[in-house]
Amino acid sequence: MRKLALIALLVSGSTVYAEEPWKPLFNGKDLAGWEHVGPGSFAVENGLLTTHGGMGLLWYTREKFGNALIRAVFRANTTRGNSGVFIRIADRPRDPWYGVHFGYEVQVEEAGDDYHRTGVIYSMNKAQAKPPSGPDGWNTMEIALDGQRTIVFVNGVKVTDFYGSQAVPERKMWYEPERGPRPDAGYIGVQNHDAASTVQFREVSVRPLDPARRSAAMGFQDWSKVPSQKLPDGLSRQILFGKNIMFVRVVFPADAAPAAHHHPHEQWTLVEKGPVLFQVGGEERRLESGAMVYIPSDVMHGARSLGSAAVLVDVFSPIREDFLQ
Repeated sequence: MRKLALIALLVSGSTVYAEEPWKPLFNGKDLAGWEHVGPGSFAVENGLLTTHGGMGLLWYTREKFGNALIRAVFRANTTRGNSGVFIRIADRPRDPWYGVHFGYEVQVEEAGDDYHRTGVIYSMNKAQAKPPSGPDGWNTMEIALDGQRTIVFVNGVKVTDFYGSQAVPERKMWYEPERGPRPDAGYIGVQNHDAASTVQFREVSVRPLDPARRSAAMGFQDWSKVPSQKLPDGLSRQILFGKNIMFVRVVFPADAAPAAHHHPHEQWTLVEKGPVLFQVGGEERRLESGAMVYIPSDVMHGARSLGSAAVLVDVFSPIREDFLQ
């Protein structure tokens, strides 16, 4: 599941942004740090956070979360078992509907339709995939809060990639959330929906996003403020990415020659500082500063700095999820 080709942040594997340890918010013993509002309840049964009745909201009181990864491991009694993981709740909820209208609910209900099934932001976006429950009934949901971007993986499959500013379907039912912006950071919670739904959580954890894995906010960017990652052979890189495009600035020491490679992504490369010797599909050429080269999908290519440090700026579409593991 660590195929996070995002999260994966983005993608077809799992989603993990950073290497910091997960911080459990549920201790497996009691509801310390949590508070319940609304009908029904949660109880800790055999070490599992278990829903009863509803509709209510159990929310974590000790801090708000933004630019973070949230992981919930859960199982439901049936495919219609209904719950949700709430994120970006603007303020301390006074009732369970506050989280609905002033936060986002990441839905839990395997049998729901494309806008109301596990992994979508309830009624706001269409599921990109429909991953089935795990073979033992347990499911892992990972939610990346990245500025105004929300990315959700369920069992290693990306279901949601949502920006707070994007167009959403018209609100059709009274119980659907009010449309409008949510904060970058907010409280989180889990829902007990109804008496027929029993959903158990064995883990609710959080950890911060690695700044080097964060997607770019809309607007102007400055490489001098983008974190740098060290690579083998003395290279380093900086990454900026959005939903469908990625910029990678790579610094080569003198006479560095990383192995030639290929990938399914289209690529443009700008030589910010040369010279470099570039090979593309069997053709080799010396490139000076300002030169550019286009590399189609799955074409073998490589570069070598010539006598001094060099800088290349690579542009990929779609994003290189493998760079975000």
